[in-house]
Amino acid sequence: EAAAAGAKCIVSSSGGNAGLAAAFAARDFKLPCTVVLPTTTPESVQQHLAFYGADVMVYGSVWDEADRKAREVVEERQGAYV
Repeated sequence: EAAAAGAKCIVSSSGGNAGLAAAFAARDFKLPCTVVLPTTTPESVQQHLAFYGADVMVYGSVWDEADRKAREVVEERQGAYV
């Protein structure tokens, strides 16, 4: 849906299933994916997301801060928020 609507990338702020699904789907649609996570996110989660092709951006100390940054990235890059 995002690709059909003209999104140039996929952006998420989830280190869980939503982030993994975003990275996986973006790869299938050949779109870049950025997942913004707070500094408290374990390195293993970051590596898992990167394995599926996500560009992991670490920002803020809590999820709310990372989520705000993710929404900024959506606007800057003409992306779709997942």
